[in-house]
Amino acid sequence: MKRIVSLLLVMSMLIALPFAARAYDYDDETLPQYRVISYIADKQLYMYPTASSSGNPICAYKVGTLLRVIEWYVSGSTSYCYAIGPDGNVGYVSKRCMLKHYDYDSVDTAVYTVSSPHYEGGAYRLYMYARPNSSYEPITVVGYVNGEKLKIIDWYCDNSYCFAVGPDNYAGFVPKKWMTYDSGTLPSTEESMDVSEYCLPGTSYLPGAQNAGSGSSGSSSSSGSGSGGSSSGGSGSGSSGNGSGSSSGGSSGGSTYSPFTARASSYYYQTYNPVDPSRAIDSNSSTSWDAYGEYAGAWFELTSNSGPITISGFQIQNGKSTSGGTTNYYRNARIKTFSLYVDGQYVASGTLRDTNAWQTVSFWNNVRGTTFRLYVDSVYGGTGTPVGNYGVCITEIALTQAW
Repeated sequence: MKRIVSLLLVMSMLIALPFAARAYDYDDETLPQYRVISYIADKQLYMYPTASSSGNPICAYKVGTLLRVIEWYVSGSTSYCYAIGPDGNVGYVSKRCMLKHYDYDSVDTAVYTVSSPHYEGGAYRLYMYARPNSSYEPITVVGYVNGEKLKIIDWYCDNSYCFAVGPDNYAGFVPKKWMTYDSGTLPSTEESMDVSEYCLPGTSYLPGAQNAGSGSSGSSSSSGSGSGGSSSGGSGSGSSGNGSGSSSGGSSGGSTYSPFTARASSYYYQTYNPVDPSRAIDSNSSTSWDAYGEYAGAWFELTSNSGPITISGFQIQNGKSTSGGTTNYYRNARIKTFSLYVDGQYVASGTLRDTNAWQTVSFWNNVRGTTFRLYVDSVYGGTGTPVGNYGVCITEIALTQAW
């Protein structure tokens, strides 16, 4: 009898042990893989010992890392899952920073050929997104060129987007209308899953995304033709090389925006055509803010003249204005990756495409503040020499105000 009681006690203790006490193997192919994505601090996803971001993280994983999910639905939390990393660490990570992964060679389903009307960087390209919404940053910066073949995981999960995997093994959402059938059989409607099966429920569509582009290029449908007031400021008081410059004006972008004062880490001063920060909020796509020989480390800042405002993201025309052709655009550096701080607090990081067309960046949650500073983390390098004359540029930038 004592042996039976002892055995029952041991069994109850084993059952009560938390996930972390169990042994898991990253090479266990029965555990689904998810790829680290999204706007996250330092381009990393942190793993925690509990289903919360409080306390010290166990470790961090860079964007692109593949984790294996042990438990997707964790008791007491809708935001975290339980996973194991390639380093063997086990813990809790945010679901919204991951997207389900598929192996292109292992998928046996319908094949569709990319047939995009969007010409960019010398080719027609189709972009893949982490959500069924082109206002989100693309998963792969270069996209897929016409003629490349994608395999369909789920055709019916969304009206406009399907979930597919590319030959580079990246999986995500792509617009159906810019692909043509090649071969194979589509998964049936019975096999279709809700979008939440691929990404965190409730965040499939980004909240407050205004003027989101409907095309695969992700450009803003507003075309930056809003009626925001023009800049009334001068060229700033700085000399060439380190002038911060400021001016007030309304930002355009197809909606109504509060007037702002624009500042920057530097600007390239020319007597006949100063390119101070106000040029990026003057509702004129033929002018630009040009940093003086700055690349990564440069910053651009907007301060609301009417006090704190709430925004859901921003729109931007990257790089030097292309009004006179693309020569100057490629001579100057363009923003590749950025970090945004609101009133000195980190809010988001992301990647911009190498295009002067309007792009929309939307946040997971609305943010409120007075001063919005965009730091340049990395750039698309320019061809101009000397490089000190061809720093990073912004043609137009506009905050998307949440109402």
